[in-house]
Amino acid sequence: MKNTKSLTSVILAVTLSYSLPVLARNELMEANFGEPNMQDTNVVDINLAKFAALQYADKFYGNDYSALQVYNVETYYDLVNQPAVYAITLTSTEGQIPILEELRTEVQHKYSAIKQLKESLLLIDSEPISGKAKSKLTSGVRIQIKELEKQLRQSDRFITILCGATEQHVPVIRAYRGLPEHITSLPHIQDKIISTPELSNLRPLRVYYLGIFDHRYSLELSGENKERVEIDATSVDSDQKLIHLRSTKVSSMSEIQERINEKKAIRNAKKLQMSQEEQQLMIAKEEGKGNRIKEKWLRIKKLYERQKHVQISDPSASVKQAATEESVPIPDKPKEINISKPDGKR
Repeated sequence: MKNTKSLTSVILAVTLSYSLPVLARNELMEANFGEPNMQDTNVVDINLAKFAALQYADKFYGNDYSALQVYNVETYYDLVNQPAVYAITLTSTEGQIPILEELRTEVQHKYSAIKQLKESLLLIDSEPISGKAKSKLTSGVRIQIKELEKQLRQSDRFITILCGATEQHVPVIRAYRGLPEHITSLPHIQDKIISTPELSNLRPLRVYYLGIFDHRYSLELSGENKERVEIDATSVDSDQKLIHLRSTKVSSMSEIQERINEKKAIRNAKKLQMSQEEQQLMIAKEEGKGNRIKEKWLRIKKLYERQKHVQISDPSASVKQAATEESVPIPDKPKEINISKPDGKR
């Protein structure tokens, strides 16, 4: 009984601690990726992407949130340092809206509390108490962890929309409730950097988009080189380290490119084994997909131009009013993805 009481005290202390300040790792928290170079004619106008995101969110999430607005936009890059995707965070216009740095600090606090509670689970497991008492304690801790994970994602306040930053992608790639993973995963990545000696002089800077669930921070030199530098598409460092947002696995740019090339070689080998008819069908399928993406962008642009015209005529007009006849060309309601259970191990 004495052991049970002491464990309960530990858990209570940890639970209360998540509302207390946590030492800020300012240098690592300065993960500003900025907006893309709009001089690149292949880059989608960021305002067009915002329009698509707001239309999409209004259609699928409008009943659950009051009037939505754009909170933040971050650009994800491809492996040749060109903009690939916009991660657009939306929030309700009602209530107090924290600045981005405050939001990151909130996420850090919640992450620290979750980490402490997970450590307390190990403590409980090692205690010589009855299975029933142990099960009761662990169940209570897991409930607290689940609630804190929900608070960390802030699904009731934010929506994340991934939009194509080029017309090679569809206008809306993915959508989910809560903050974007480049914000929610940052404390976990910071822990990895701090606990890994060979990474200790690096910090996360910009995000690379390798696939719908494959996003990675670049790890850049800190200290005197910590100021953000302009992205140079003509200079790609093959030794550049990238860290996966979910698994925190670290790979070099050259290692990732090598794996991509291997997959391409396998696909090309399969194509060579196809009959001429099969190759023609595959080409037709790819062309059809490309045409459908073009059609979606054309419709988005048409709606966007209409919205601008309506707002010029009536500055108080909303995005919803500007698109009463058509809606953004997007797929059915997306499958909600629980980002607290990532593909990689945490």
